[in-house]
Amino acid sequence: MRPSILFPLFAEIRTLSGVGPKLEKLIQKVAGPRLVDLVFDLPVGVVDRSYQPRLAAAEPGRIATVAVTVLEHRPGRVKSQPYKVMVSDDTSMMELVFFRAHADYLAKQLPVGEKRVLSGRIERFKDRLQMTHPDYIVAPEARAELLLSEGDGGAAGEALRRAAEGYAAAGQLRSERRARAALARLERVQLNA
Repeated sequence: MRPSILFPLFAEIRTLSGVGPKLEKLIQKVAGPRLVDLVFDLPVGVVDRSYQPRLAAAEPGRIATVAVTVLEHRPGRVKSQPYKVMVSDDTSMMELVFFRAHADYLAKQLPVGEKRVLSGRIERFKDRLQMTHPDYIVAPEARAELLLSEGDGGAAGEALRRAAEGYAAAGQLRSERRARAALARLERVQLNA
């Protein structure tokens, strides 16, 4: 017989807020049908986005989070060429490179003259800094969603949010959804403890 304090962990996945029938099927496919299955669905790694250099000091090969101003868009002349967006942070310039890009989407995400916070791997190509397909593109006021600060849900919440990026991809179930489910699971256990 199991202790009553563990009963919430054996509830169905669909009891979590924001989990409907479609998401329930995806979670069941990768973790299992019960909340306890999510407890043992551990991340495979952690992506640290705390490195925040100015572009002139950025080390190629590292994942970095940078605040930049969008300077111009350079669509490829032919479909097989990448779409490039030039950005700067007052110390240096960098190219954002997108393959098979949709120009209208990029124009909305990266309007010329606007500031954006980008996170992704910075590389050097032909003596130019580049970031190919940034992992995140957010407005400066949404930076808190990207970077985790102390006091943002405590140590457990911060660790879960960081670890969420390291979850193994499975079908259509993205790491953000798995992170939300993991945080809901943590809240449920804390409420019932």
